[in-house]
Amino acid sequence: MSKETKAQTASNPFAHFGTNKKKEDSGVWIDFGHYGFQVRRLGPSNKRFAKMLEAEMRPYKSIIKRNKLEDSIADGINHKVFATTVLTSWRRAELDADGNRTGWKKGAMLSKTGEDIPFTVDNAIDLFVQLPDLFTELFELAKDSSTFRSEEEAQVAGN
Repeated sequence: MSKETKAQTASNPFAHFGTNKKKEDSGVWIDFGHYGFQVRRLGPSNKRFAKMLEAEMRPYKSIIKRNKLEDSIADGINHKVFATTVLTSWRRAELDADGNRTGWKKGAMLSKTGEDIPFTVDNAIDLFVQLPDLFTELFELAKDSSTFRSEEEAQVAGN
């Protein structure tokens, strides 16, 4: 790409807000050192999220209108909808005797006691209840369009 083309590309909104639609739909890995989570985009392209959220909130419509929905109910709904429609898997590192990563074990996460937790929606919800800051972090990253840019778009946008 020439300098002129890079400058032109950087001065249009597509460089800053464009995303890779395949990544949005199939998901990207967000790694935190020796463990990671695969998430789909939480945005306009994820119709499943919007549809399920609406269905899960429907029974509480009148309570929501009065601004009386308890946080624990809202959190439970958000965890369930996110775990079902956005989170697609998790993984943990396989380590050698020196603690160096040798690969990934997809579909497994370590518990506090070092046991493998298989990826299921129910296990994901339980993890989010135990670690609300993890849920918040994943939720925000899944909403962020820059998480789903192609490498070239991210470089042009400066991310």
